[in-house]
Amino acid sequence: YHIEMVTLPDWHVLKSVGIRPGKVNVCGNVKLSGSQISALPEGLSVTGDLVLHDTPISALPTSLRVGRHLHLGGTNVSELPEDLSVGGDLILYETPLTTLPKHLTVGGDLVLENTKISTLAEGLSVGGGLSLDGTPIKVLPAGLFVGGTLGLRNSEIEKLPDGLSVEGALNVMNTNIKALPTDLSVGEAMILRDSLISELHDNLTVDGELDLANTPLETLPKNLTVRGDLILTGTQIKSIPRTLKVGKSLYLQGTPIRELPEGLSVGGELNLSDSQIEYLPEGLSVGWGLNLSNTNIERLPKNLSLGRGLDLSSTKIETLPEGLKLPSYLYLQGAPIKVLPNGLYVGGHLDILGTGISELPNDIYVGEGLTQNELVAPLFTSGDGHVVFRLGRGYTSTFSGSWNFKNAAEALAHWEDPNFPHPPLVVGLGKAIRAEEARLGRPI
Repeated sequence: YHIEMVTLPDWHVLKSVGIRPGKVNVCGNVKLSGSQISALPEGLSVTGDLVLHDTPISALPTSLRVGRHLHLGGTNVSELPEDLSVGGDLILYETPLTTLPKHLTVGGDLVLENTKISTLAEGLSVGGGLSLDGTPIKVLPAGLFVGGTLGLRNSEIEKLPDGLSVEGALNVMNTNIKALPTDLSVGEAMILRDSLISELHDNLTVDGELDLANTPLETLPKNLTVRGDLILTGTQIKSIPRTLKVGKSLYLQGTPIRELPEGLSVGGELNLSDSQIEYLPEGLSVGWGLNLSNTNIERLPKNLSLGRGLDLSSTKIETLPEGLKLPSYLYLQGAPIKVLPNGLYVGGHLDILGTGISELPNDIYVGEGLTQNELVAPLFTSGDGHVVFRLGRGYTSTFSGSWNFKNAAEALAHWEDPNFPHPPLVVGLGKAIRAEEARLGRPI
């Protein structure tokens, strides 16, 4: 079976036959996965992909050229040709390979996950990502260049080499690495969670996410800049330096941190839930939501600036700043607060379940619904999509929602209809109407 040139975009033939010796050039892809092909001809050249996973092939021809991806996952190939050239990805996961050619050239990703390869050649250059997850490799070669992501998760790596350059992300999750080289260059995220990293060098800049969750880190370096998320969940971080810059979210759940520096600005979410936080600084600015649930926080700064919502569930908060404006939610469930401030604006949902609040201010606004104890007696308006509530005696507040009832009778009809959805707003309406009717001794 001799083919000098194949011009089809994909070559799917040869399910159970061999290929006779001879030069074979394929302008396109050769996909033989799951076939019984056990050998390839010498001088094979494929301009596209060569897909051989889950075949009985155990050796590759010398001078093999693959223009794009070479997929050998799950094969019995135990050695690669010294002059192998792959323009795209080289996928070798779960093969019996133990070594790589000294002059291997890979234009795309090199995937060695769960192989027995224990060393890499000096001067190895990978145009894309390098995945060493689950390998026995303990040392990387000096001057290693990786054009994409370097994945070392669950590997036996113990130290990163000087001069390491990674244009993508670095993932050393669940490794024994304790420190990073001072001249390390990483273009995107640094995933260090569940490693033994205990210190970072000063003036570190991370262009993407910096994930340090569950590491033994106790202090952050001076002049740390993280343009993505900074994740410190489960660390022993006790303080945040004034020079810290975070472009997106800052996660401090479960940390022993008690206070934040003056003038801290977080571009995304600030999550302090289950931490030991006790004090928030004046001038705190958070681009998204602030989560303080299950903390001992007792007060908020007067000039707190939030771009979305505020979660104060199960805190010690008793008062809120006058004129507090939240574009999204406010969760107060289980807090000891008894009175809400005048001028409170909540663009999303308000949850006051389990609080001491028995009535609401006259000028409060809630945009998407209320979860509360049975305290609200409603009045109704029509035509503007809003429902006006009377709270206790003489108080009115406006809540917008998806249901616009013309009167109490219509609201009750929907509440008592088992085929009608019963979100908290509708349930609260029904109960409140009955309570108000009982108080007045007449229908409303």
